[in-house]
Amino acid sequence: MQDSQHTRPLVYGFIAAGLVPVVLFMGYAQVVSIATHNDNFIVLIIGIFGLVVSIPCAFLLGAPYVLLLRQLGWLYAAPVCLGASAAGAMGLWAMSYNLNYFSSAGKQAHAMAMGAAAGALLPGAIFGLVAGLSLCIASGVRWRAKRT
Repeated sequence: MQDSQHTRPLVYGFIAAGLVPVVLFMGYAQVVSIATHNDNFIVLIIGIFGLVVSIPCAFLLGAPYVLLLRQLGWLYAAPVCLGASAAGAMGLWAMSYNLNYFSSAGKQAHAMAMGAAAGALLPGAIFGLVAGLSLCIASGVRWRAKRT
């Protein structure tokens, strides 16, 4: 923190990046389940599965990237959010592809899985962006690059 790239410890940001997207999605799922009069149990499943995936991803994928940005002196919001969006899009794409490929049978399993996975790119990028923004806010990362 000697060159004020962030004002609070980065670990706060990694925790927030793992929690905030899951909590927001759980809130959305709760609203949808109330509006459609469905069971609220799915919200609990989303929360458990989301936390099991998002917390390790924040530390295993996000931490090396953010620490590299800090080492290079590029730790500000734009590269953090771009990297988080790309990681979120690719991560949800890979998870969706694997879930759909191994649950399908036959010669068309790859085509079906690719079609389903393509639809996961935008939501993954949005969740990644939310994670990146929450990391920046929780860690006090600068919003603009430092002028030299």
